[in-house]
Amino acid sequence: MVDMLGRAGRLDEAKRFIDTMPIRPDSSVWGALLGACRNYRNLELGDEVARRLFEIEPDNAGNYVLLSNMYAYHGRLEEAKEVRRTMESTGLRKETGCSWIDVWNETYVFTVHDRSHDETEQIYEMLGRLKELVKAKGYAPDTQFAINDVEEHKEQSMWYHSERLALSFGLISLPVNAPIRIKKNLRTCGDCHTVMKLVSEIFRRKIILRDANRFHQFADGSCSCKDYW
Repeated sequence: MVDMLGRAGRLDEAKRFIDTMPIRPDSSVWGALLGACRNYRNLELGDEVARRLFEIEPDNAGNYVLLSNMYAYHGRLEEAKEVRRTMESTGLRKETGCSWIDVWNETYVFTVHDRSHDETEQIYEMLGRLKELVKAKGYAPDTQFAINDVEEHKEQSMWYHSERLALSFGLISLPVNAPIRIKKNLRTCGDCHTVMKLVSEIFRRKIILRDANRFHQFADGSCSCKDYW
């Protein structure tokens, strides 16, 4: 019910539903509402919900990262950094993002800024090409997802996210009509999600991404999740 109300943007109603539940809501219930707050940019409620989650599952760094990103989106960068500092003071670290792609019956793993692959030069050449192509389609980077980087390096840093490296490798390695299948251990960021949609349209390729939240099937410039994940 909370997920359904959240998807409809009825956040206050979802919160009231939680408050009147006959049993104590667990992290999955609060997590559904926090995701809705993120998608509908409701920082005030999102802050309240995130802090409930800090109490319920103190070892989950993802809740801290999500709240930090919400603050960053609203331009409140100092508060965003403070959330990150609080996370680190408890001994938590954001899990390193990894993406996997299968090419010709072999699995290849990519991490952020990965340069360990034999075809690194071609992968980064493709990244540069993708950057120009998506910008020509109207892409504007959402640098909230690079909050910890020096300002002028934020956009460039996002282009080295693991799923973009895997995507570039897939484009140079797989037949032109073959779908590109990628798995990631974390939730894909909103900027990578936008890039995946545009690339699916530009190259007329189906891209299937399994992240920590759900399956995304990109085709013709849109995603099966309807931009809600």
